[in-house]
Amino acid sequence: MNFVVRTAAASQCRLEIVTVTATSAGAQRSSSEPLWRALAVFRFASVGYAALRLAFIDGAEYERLDWAWVAIAAMAAWTAGTTVAYARPDRRSRLLLGADLAVTVGLLLSTAVLQYPSASAHGALPVTATWMAGPVVAWAVRYGRRGGAAVALVIACCDFVLERDGLSRIRYLAREADIRAGDRVYSSGYGGIYPEGLFIGTVLEVYGDPLTQTPAAYIEPGVNFNQLRDVMIILEFNFIFD
Repeated sequence: MNFVVRTAAASQCRLEIVTVTATSAGAQRSSSEPLWRALAVFRFASVGYAALRLAFIDGAEYERLDWAWVAIAAMAAWTAGTTVAYARPDRRSRLLLGADLAVTVGLLLSTAVLQYPSASAHGALPVTATWMAGPVVAWAVRYGRRGGAAVALVIACCDFVLERDGLSRIRYLAREADIRAGDRVYSSGYGGIYPEGLFIGTVLEVYGDPLTQTPAAYIEPGVNFNQLRDVMIILEFNFIFD
């Protein structure tokens, strides 16, 4: 592509020919290749991170731990498949990237049936952990920041759906404890820290803690702490020993 540039110097007129070479499509593709390789490394590392969290950190928050490992296996298999597919530029189609997003969203939302209701309140990450960011990176590399931003919004909305805060948990219950969903929980007064008879909340679910091998329960608090208006503070009370 040639342009003519006129420059004036004193009373003379001089012509200069400037040649501008457009960047070829092949050069653009080659410049993005390191990003695709980095995406593959990130996703494999994210599968490992999700597996470590499931094994050592969040395992107690899963109601269906065996199926959570199935999800981890599916993540590993899908990562291997997409790594091979994304290695060739002609395969990086909208169909493949859409399928990548759909699989990631499905695995992310499976957290709702794998974890206990209050898992997120206790700091547990979704079963996918950071792996869910893979499609965001892929769409951003292939279609630019707008494509990446649109997919990031989809992932963020799904992650928001999984937020289920507001529950409490009682652990290390006696094996012979007779506790059922719907029971009301009150402070016992033992220990001398809190007075007896304060309403704590209602039992939502009783389950076996896989780590401690003892019964545990999820409690819905009797007070909505997001809507507190009047608060009474107990300064002192008399503790009566039986």
